[in-house]
Amino acid sequence: MVTNISVMSGALQAYAWGRIDGLAQWAPDAAVGPQAELWFGAHPNGTSVIVTGDEIAAHAAPVLVKILAAGSPLSLQVHPNEQAITELLETPETAQLLADRGVKSEVLIALEEFHVLAGLRPKNEAADLLAVGLSAPDGTTVVAALRAGDYIAAIREVLITGLKVDANAMLVALPQSERVVMERVVAKYPDDIGLAVAFMMQPRSLQAGEAMFVQAGCLHAYVDGLGVEVMTSSDNVLRLGLTPKHIAIDAGLASLEPTLQPTVVADCLNEASIAGIPFSVQCVPSGEVRIAEAGAIALCVSGSATSAAAGVALHAGLAAFVHEGELTLAIEGETFIARPL
Repeated sequence: MVTNISVMSGALQAYAWGRIDGLAQWAPDAAVGPQAELWFGAHPNGTSVIVTGDEIAAHAAPVLVKILAAGSPLSLQVHPNEQAITELLETPETAQLLADRGVKSEVLIALEEFHVLAGLRPKNEAADLLAVGLSAPDGTTVVAALRAGDYIAAIREVLITGLKVDANAMLVALPQSERVVMERVVAKYPDDIGLAVAFMMQPRSLQAGEAMFVQAGCLHAYVDGLGVEVMTSSDNVLRLGLTPKHIAIDAGLASLEPTLQPTVVADCLNEASIAGIPFSVQCVPSGEVRIAEAGAIALCVSGSATSAAAGVALHAGLAAFVHEGELTLAIEGETFIARPL
């Protein structure tokens, strides 16, 4: 069997929310400053550097793997599903909101404690909390919409009218486990138009090794932490707050599926996947693993991953891409395997 493997290093994304030198152990030659993401794949917005082997065609790379270092909260965002993408492509004005034509689904695996907002609170819980932070009569419409389960109307009212919340009062009303996450959001974006929307969402703290799958249509925001992210090779993001960038109210709300919640997996030592997401992910801390799926990516995060037969020697910060054939790696450290399904 012919085996064709490429080894690549990551493409650095120096977004402002990245940790200062947060990815230096995987990209030692990167410029000093905010280091947000290292991309391993063939997306045109961040194509990896080939160390050995053939170039990777974008159409042959259905998954994208990242190391992500969030030093401050990312935007409130939703990824459009296939139907929403089709609708956005109908006019030039909305088509420009898309980075590509792919449906972006993703999983975040925490390398350390990672704080996130993911999914919306139960309607009465959200209404009770927003009633604390929004004064009457301005907040009456929002609270009433939440009690009726109409999250879209509630979010639209907040974003269009620019309603401000009493964040301190709402923080006091939260349990400590949620307060620690929301305090970071409030500290970074005390006057942001989307702050009230953030309080409608569910704060979560992922522990090292936990994996959170997020489907297109699920409202979410990463707050801070270090992790590995695997996704379909798309960069489609519609933002609804916590950012100085463009807020796509109509397109974002049309893409939002309020009932969608993330799926949290305790660990991915065994290959993990969920229905509706076209890839699986596995964390291999040591031992031998066989990879036989074209388009699969193996990312070494620590230690080494080697194959004498294929002439592959990965250290932390290098990844292998399988064009065809199979790759058997001997792993000493920690390597993440992303397989298209």
